Amino acid sequence: MGVSCCRQHEALENVPIKTDRNAQPDQQALALLACNRRLLCHGLQEDGDDMDPSQRVNITIRIAGARGLPDMDWLSGVDRILYCVVRSASEGDFLFRTGRTKSMLDPVWNEQKSVLAPLGKDSRGLFLDSLCFQVYEEDEEGHPWLLAKAYLDLTTLGTNPGGDAFMGELPLEVTGGHCAAAFLAIEVRPSSSSPAQRISMERNIVIDNPRKKKLGLNLDGGDGSSLFVNSVKKGSPIEEHNSFVDPPNWITAGQFIVCVNGICETSSAMMGALMRSRGRTHLVIRNSIQFRAALPVMKGLGVRVPKRPVGISLLINGVDDTGAVATWNKSNPAQAIKTYDRVVAVNGKRAKAAELLKLARATPKFARTILTVVRMVPNAEGIESEFSTATLNL
Repeated sequence: MGVSCCRQHEALENVPIKTDRNAQPDQQALALLACNRRLLCHGLQEDGDDMDPSQRVNITIRIAGARGLPDMDWLSGVDRILYCVVRSASEGDFLFRTGRTKSMLDPVWNEQKSVLAPLGKDSRGLFLDSLCFQVYEEDEEGHPWLLAKAYLDLTTLGTNPGGDAFMGELPLEVTGGHCAAAFLAIEVRPSSSSPAQRISMERNIVIDNPRKKKLGLNLDGGDGSSLFVNSVKKGSPIEEHNSFVDPPNWITAGQFIVCVNGICETSSAMMGALMRSRGRTHLVIRNSIQFRAALPVMKGLGVRVPKRPVGISLLINGVDDTGAVATWNKSNPAQAIKTYDRVVAVNGKRAKAAELLKLARATPKFARTILTVVRMVPNAEGIESEFSTATLNL
């Protein structure tokens, strides 16, 4: 069947796009799925057989947000307008467009719509078409240009861990020669089916340590309820564990440990359990969300931080009612910076916590300060709201 870029159009809903007839879906994304045509078209036959248009069903498309989009062309003092358009991949037919976000580096839309599953046509007849997601940015005069695009092959739905749907991130192909690692968080399912089950936000990992060496974790328990992984020591049991397991089961810097050998109450209790652990250690790792906040620098950031920050992140102990962060939070409630969030980069630069604080304070007046913020997904009940307000690091 194949996937080609969306057909060029002339008018809005009809936004002009750059055409690449040889574009192919990202194989890593499609490898997560397997062919199951019956989900969306009852009685669909093998490629080349005619398909009755009446056999189509409605699909629900949910666009949560995007992360990692390039920002090098965004000038200080100019609003950045971003939105997403969904089209049929081979025919370019318009299906759905989100609203516009203003001055967000990692836009949050959290919008959905039910549409008829699109059809394509070639010399062999009709086939179930793929979806083409296009992220647009508008210039100062309101003229849109294509920033990034991604594809989802509808015939491959069915093996996502959430059930008969796709819920997760698609790699975005960024235009203009930018090498950004960008992703679009979406959910696509038959409208008659229930929403996809949320992928577990926690992983249970067992570390075997027969020589009873120190695990080699540099940890920060400053928030009182978790252990943030600052670094993993070379040659340690943790590094050895990572060399034998698949990447989803790695333990790396930037993750959160929420339970150690059944001890889950406080950071200090978990730290004690780690120190007492011998031979085998059971860890529960909680996923995180990450977003970038573009703050207008006013009279300070307006956050409280440790007097002597340590580690690779700057822990936020509190947010004031005034300042740049409070202003950002008021304008961007979907990406509000909260107490116990961690800043891991300032203006794209990662450093130790003390250096991050210096970088934030050294920003010239009236310039924009970009904070990269990491937050632990709070609990199983919070997965829905967190998926709605920021993209997940799955």
